[in-house]
Amino acid sequence: MTDIKNITPLGLWVLVHFVDKEKVSAGGLLMIESAQKKPEICEIVKVGADVRNKTLAAGKKVLIQHYAGTDIKINNTSFTLINEKDIIAIVED
Repeated sequence: MTDIKNITPLGLWVLVHFVDKEKVSAGGLLMIESAQKKPEICEIVKVGADVRNKTLAAGKKVLIQHYAGTDIKINNTSFTLINEKDIIAIVED
C-alpha cells in the first residue's frame, strides 16, 4: 500500500491537500462530493526540488487556480499534484 511518505513530487510539482470544504449548501442541503466545487485554498504537503519560489514549503497555505492539478488518492485521503505556476498566492493565517 502506498504511503504519503513514499511520494516525492518531481521538478516544479507541489503536492497539496485541500482545506476542508463546506459539505452543506447555502440552502442547508447536504452536498455529495461529486457536486462540490474544488476549493482553491490548500495546504502544501511536499515540494519538488526544482521549485523556484523557496517560500513554498510544507505546511504553508496557498491559493491555486480553480482547475489546476492532478487528483490522487492515498489511503482514502485526497491530494492534488499541481505545478508551481498554478499557485496564485500564499495565504497567511
